[in-house]
Amino acid sequence: MPLGCLAVTVLLLNVPFGYWRANVPKRSVCWFLAVHLPIPLIIVFRYSFGVGFVWFSYPVVIGTFFFGQLIGARLKLWLADYGPAWDSSCVFKDLAKAGVLLLRPVKANPVQEQACLYAVKDETDLRAPGHIP
Repeated sequence: MPLGCLAVTVLLLNVPFGYWRANVPKRSVCWFLAVHLPIPLIIVFRYSFGVGFVWFSYPVVIGTFFFGQLIGARLKLWLADYGPAWDSSCVFKDLAKAGVLLLRPVKANPVQEQACLYAVKDETDLRAPGHIP
């Protein structure tokens, strides 16, 4: 059980670092930091979860380390395809921009909603072909 908790923690820890790594030039100082900064934290988590450095924990931790980096990099590519190019290297800021992570409820403007309804109602190309009014 502690190894599973450690694996989930390492995975979630590496997603933001993989996102950051995908936004910087390869083999630069920032890229190097994005890959290596989580390692001291993982060592602290190894001791805090009571796993230590037993031999069977290495494949699990290393695998989740690289999988978290991969998820973060793919998330960066997915957001770039999903909408406008994101200029930030912070995954939380970009997810909030994309509307995926809502930190506060957003209230719609009723005037804008009515304008959208009227605009759709007046469009004739939205009707099916052969539709007789």
